[in-house]
Amino acid sequence: MGMEEGTLIGFLRRFALAICIATLASGVWGHAHADTPVMPLALPTGQVVLSIQGKIQNPNQPPAANFDMEMLKRLTSTTLSTHTPWTNGLVHFKGVTVRELLRVVAVHGTHGEFSALNDYTVKIPLSDFDTYDAIVAYEMNDAPMSRREKGPLWLIYPMDAHDMLRTPRYRDRMVWQLRTITVQ
Repeated sequence: MGMEEGTLIGFLRRFALAICIATLASGVWGHAHADTPVMPLALPTGQVVLSIQGKIQNPNQPPAANFDMEMLKRLTSTTLSTHTPWTNGLVHFKGVTVRELLRVVAVHGTHGEFSALNDYTVKIPLSDFDTYDAIVAYEMNDAPMSRREKGPLWLIYPMDAHDMLRTPRYRDRMVWQLRTITVQ
């Protein structure tokens, strides 16, 4: 192999690597979770508290992936401490990241309609959950949330971590009494 050919092959290898890194960094594969291996979901044994439907590839009760509270608690949990316009002082939330929920149900869409028990619905780009560590909270200050306390599930953004999240656009996305996510 001549010097010119070796230089060309090295360049092509570096170029291919750069393309792969740029693609991953841009989030092009961010919601094509179909290639991510996931375990089949168990069936809920308790009351269904969250239903994810639409463009998903891992339903447990087709066409939806239904979760009872115990199923959500078995997923990797995270805590998020933040202020909100609806609570007093710094509040500690516990739940599962939306990113994890999207992975578990193997979404292949770009937006989700997040709906509450009272039919309030907001359309959110799924790219939000690559950018922000939003969670579906099931506990507030170490206690389950009643409906009166905006539960049993509340979509929480880390408002204290990013100035942009303290705007009406993102406040409107913090759906309490979350019931359904429809992936589009």
